[in-house]
Amino acid sequence: MIIEVPSIEEYDKINNLAIEVHNMHVEWNNDLYKYTDVVITEDEYKELIDTKNIYCAKIDNKIVGYIVIAIREKNINDSKMRYRKILKIESICVTKNYRNKGIGTKILEFIDTLAKDNNCTDIYLDINNHNENAIKLYEKLGFIKKQITYSKKVN
Repeated sequence: MIIEVPSIEEYDKINNLAIEVHNMHVEWNNDLYKYTDVVITEDEYKELIDTKNIYCAKIDNKIVGYIVIAIREKNINDSKMRYRKILKIESICVTKNYRNKGIGTKILEFIDTLAKDNNCTDIYLDINNHNENAIKLYEKLGFIKKQITYSKKVN
């Protein structure tokens, strides 16, 4: 397996994977999400490639997963909070037929190295509480729960 920045020509493959993950979110939270044919626009995709904020996992030249990240500095001049350089995982996907085969682990190990190479202090991600397999993977790799978000529907 190799992990690399995808090419412009691979847009449709990446967007199809994004749709696969998005549809799980629709099923879990249809009060928030709705079905769509475009999760990542072509312009967003080009920007992600230009900034090297998207990587894909390939087996035999077939894209089997991807990850979108953003690196941000926080609390640069804040006397109350410690400085942080955070690698935020915006989105991660392993296609259904390749799940539970170690690909997610390899992608996250790659991101861990990328974070170290960029002098990041932390890696953050948000996870849907219905995504039990992903939660188990993150915890196995040393991620810990830092925050809980509640919501309430207003009628």
